[in-house]
Amino acid sequence: MSMTAGFFDEADALIRLIPQSKSTHTIGFTGGEPTLAGDRFLDTLRLTKVLLPRTKVHILSNGRCFSDAKFAQRYTGIDHPDMTVGIPLYSDNTSDK
Repeated sequence: MSMTAGFFDEADALIRLIPQSKSTHTIGFTGGEPTLAGDRFLDTLRLTKVLLPRTKVHILSNGRCFSDAKFAQRYTGIDHPDMTVGIPLYSDNTSDK
């Protein structure tokens, strides 16, 4: 399923099913590129913070959306105590060949 509103609706429903306990150590978001969904993705992160406040959140991203200052401000405004973005440092750079 692509990263559409329907995808995040389903993700939100699944997050609501996760027990609020210390046993859920980490939840990860990856896929195509979750940040391309913009505010819809941020809504899911906010929901995760509210429902799973002790769960670490890891986002796998290419990081490009964070160059948009407004998006970056909205992301930091979530203020989750343990949320990280993993940005892979590998790529296919044809100019290096």
